[in-house]
Amino acid sequence: MTKLTGEQKALLLAAVKTYVGDISEAEAQHYMDKYTAELDRTVLGFSGTTDVNSEDDYVRIHGSSLWLEFSLQSNKSTPDEGNHPHSVWRDITDDYGGQTE
Repeated sequence: MTKLTGEQKALLLAAVKTYVGDISEAEAQHYMDKYTAELDRTVLGFSGTTDVNSEDDYVRIHGSSLWLEFSLQSNKSTPDEGNHPHSVWRDITDDYGGQTE
């Protein structure tokens, strides 16, 4: 496993904020503070290209609480060529019926 540089950690947190920023400002800050505190126990993995622009490219950010996935999947529902994104953000400590503070 490779440690992320400060710049890479900032980019990772910016990616997370893309998702977390969709909720109320107070709740978003709660999650960002939580995920920032857990950053040293967070893993970034991917498959496919590092440009994340090709069919079946996949990125996962998984921490003590954070679970975020992004994938580009082929367009199987129409005859059009191209990729379309699938994505999910979950907090595995308080999502799916878990307890919140």
